[in-house]
Amino acid sequence: MNVGHLSLLAALVASTCAALLSFQTVRTRVWDRKVDCALYLSTALITVASIYLVYSFVTDNFKLAYVFSYSCRLLPPVYKVSAFWAGNSGSLLLWAWILSAYVVIFNRIERRDELSAFALGVLSSTLSFFLLVLNTTSNPFEELKFTPPDGYGLNPLLQTPEMVIHPPALFLGYACATVPFALAIAGAWLSQDWLPRSRKWIVLTWLWLTQGIFWGALWAYKCLGWGGFWGWDPVENTSLLPWLTATALMHGAIVQRVTRKMGTLNIVLAAVTFELVITGTFLTRSGLFGAISKHAWTEVQSGLITMFTAALIAIPVVTVIAVKKRNAAVAGNSAGRRKSTWKEMAFWLCISLLLIFAAAVLAGTVFPIGYQLVTGDKFSLKESYYLSVGKPLGFLLILLIGVCIMMRWRGKLHAEELVLPVTAALAAAVAGSLVSGVEGGLALGITSFALTSHLRSIRRTPAGMLITHIGLLIVFLGVVFVWGYGEQELVVLELDKPVTACGYTFVYRGMSVSEEPIKLIHTLNVEVYEGNKLLGVANPKIEVYRMVNPQTGGPLKVARVAILDDWFKDVYIAPDPGYVGRGFVGVAVHVNPMISMVWLGAVVMTAGGVIALKDIRKSKTYDNKNR
Repeated sequence: MNVGHLSLLAALVASTCAALLSFQTVRTRVWDRKVDCALYLSTALITVASIYLVYSFVTDNFKLAYVFSYSCRLLPPVYKVSAFWAGNSGSLLLWAWILSAYVVIFNRIERRDELSAFALGVLSSTLSFFLLVLNTTSNPFEELKFTPPDGYGLNPLLQTPEMVIHPPALFLGYACATVPFALAIAGAWLSQDWLPRSRKWIVLTWLWLTQGIFWGALWAYKCLGWGGFWGWDPVENTSLLPWLTATALMHGAIVQRVTRKMGTLNIVLAAVTFELVITGTFLTRSGLFGAISKHAWTEVQSGLITMFTAALIAIPVVTVIAVKKRNAAVAGNSAGRRKSTWKEMAFWLCISLLLIFAAAVLAGTVFPIGYQLVTGDKFSLKESYYLSVGKPLGFLLILLIGVCIMMRWRGKLHAEELVLPVTAALAAAVAGSLVSGVEGGLALGITSFALTSHLRSIRRTPAGMLITHIGLLIVFLGVVFVWGYGEQELVVLELDKPVTACGYTFVYRGMSVSEEPIKLIHTLNVEVYEGNKLLGVANPKIEVYRMVNPQTGGPLKVARVAILDDWFKDVYIAPDPGYVGRGFVGVAVHVNPMISMVWLGAVVMTAGGVIALKDIRKSKTYDNKNR
């Protein structure tokens, strides 16, 4: 048994003690300093285990089965570090490490009272669950009976800057979602106001989930070679689902803060977000997605399935018990509440749309699993299913955002306030329809309405909310134009012979070959013309790795795309490693209009989230004076 395994075992004991001591503090109402010691000890031990795993990768300790499976001597150092989270057990260790850091931060910044103690109990219990999984079914420190001279190596598709960032960003969001859940359960159980302390954690969860989705989409676009950034793959969907419910929770928190309503709904939303986080963590590692997803682990692990199933049952059971206790305690205290305003009802509708879409995505994600378990046949829903649901909901949601932002919590929306937004919408819709068709015109019209509404309300709208919404509008436009007006075509390029595809002319000028320690690189030289104008020379690559392709038994070949981009479109060229010879190569050509708006909008949304965090710290609701 090595240092890493011993550290995880000791961390499990310390974390369990921290959970028990935290709940005891709730009962005695006397803060026990042993809680701090147990929390810090568990975090320190998980840190030791994590450092040991990184050290094992960097020093090529192939006696560890996990290091052997995901690294090799010639792997660049940065990817030896990122191989930490390339597999099942390592990514769970990263999950636990991040959660332990959040627990320490929570303990440092929050007030020491019953609410915090109960929340720490829930947080430590969650951490103990992950440590139990790591010590039993998914131990990254299992050793081989011998020490191999070299490792298998890291999947070339994971050897990209985007995959260095994407998993940690996503796990930062997943782990952070535990904090609002813990506070919600604590507040419901103790009948205390949990929302003021939770607001910053809700926004932080949303912010990290946004970053995780952004980097994942960018990786898919630049590395997978199919020309898109979102394919409704089950693994992709599992990251989108908690983002949708966290977005609903953010807006529900606004309503509760102003009107004191939606209390039960927000507790449920915090629990559902956490449930979806655990669901996504489970499904991508259970092997159940192996037949229908390109990104999931394929090995079925019965022990993992049993433990996560128990957790997925426990979360709603605990939530229902806590909500019942809260409702029993506050029964009869709703007298004097004022009637719902139009703005509140608009919030309700926005939240409902988010939840309807989340339910549709969840159904489309898990239905193929159930179908396969019952019939034994593989089945997956096509993109058309998601678009048939998501498109009308998306257009309606953007429209509602524009209406909602203009409304006041008290008072009515006057007709004259709608004149400018409606005028802007009609002008943009007509102009857009003439240039890009009905769907593009409708998207431009609705976006113009929402944008004008936001600009009219700039003085009474928090800066973070305003900027985040504008970023969402930019993403919306980009998605509509990419999915609605993108073109693609498969062509064979022959040496020095012009070929026309998607309105552009391509001339193949040959191939150069270079060598690196772990691969051969075949670089194509393709001139791209728009009419008679040379746009540039694209250099897509075919990389041949010194690894065995498990499907063919031959060397592993990976296509690297080339993108000629500007603000209005991308010309995207992906070579086919299986169709290349002397003097010819097969390529897929994609033209994606306005895709830069997707990336720009994500950056703007991130900036808005950061500013929203600062807005919360400045607001009167966030009070940390009684630490």
